[in-house]
Amino acid sequence: MLNLVDVQTEGNVREQLQWERELLGLYISSHPLEDYKIWLSEQTIPINQITPEMHNKAATIGGVVLESREILTKKGQKMAFVKIADEYAEMELILFPGVYDKSNDLWKRDTIVILTGKISGQDREGNPSSSAQILVDSAREVTHAEVKNYIPNMKRIKAPKIVKPKKKVDKKKVETIVSGNCKVYETELSVEKYKYYLELREKIYEIHKSKNIKTL
Repeated sequence: MLNLVDVQTEGNVREQLQWERELLGLYISSHPLEDYKIWLSEQTIPINQITPEMHNKAATIGGVVLESREILTKKGQKMAFVKIADEYAEMELILFPGVYDKSNDLWKRDTIVILTGKISGQDREGNPSSSAQILVDSAREVTHAEVKNYIPNMKRIKAPKIVKPKKKVDKKKVETIVSGNCKVYETELSVEKYKYYLELREKIYEIHKSKNIKTL
């Protein structure tokens, strides 16, 4: 008969969770962020609220390190791609050489971290990406002692606002009314201005009782 050693003692819970993930690929007894939920909810933005439309916005997120992949740049410098997760979603982090050199010991699997960086919502060619990444500026470990002694303040960090892109100018050549002799010139107008122009033209037609407008 196989006797399993009871490791459910304080200080060994984290090690047990590491074993579960290593042996089974998932957590069984609990989740490594179970004791961190309140702290993370008030100190970080939930990962599932970060979207590609927030490109270049600053954000603070936190979670558990799932995996880390170190590579060398063309200049021979070390950088890394790290995947972390909170209780809602996962996200990939990009650590360029300057940041990674100062924090490479931090990115071990199952370490709980908080980090600040810029959101990247574009690929290398500048095209919109289907998922967001974080270009890390700074990061640190969140200890269990820090969380255990934390007093909730009932405040949440808001996700960055999404700035809608300006509407493109309609390339269609349209007419613009010039006051006085009712001459009309061609120019490029937005869709809204073109609609407004049509309304103005109808009013002028009513005033002059004529549609004999010249186009230059």
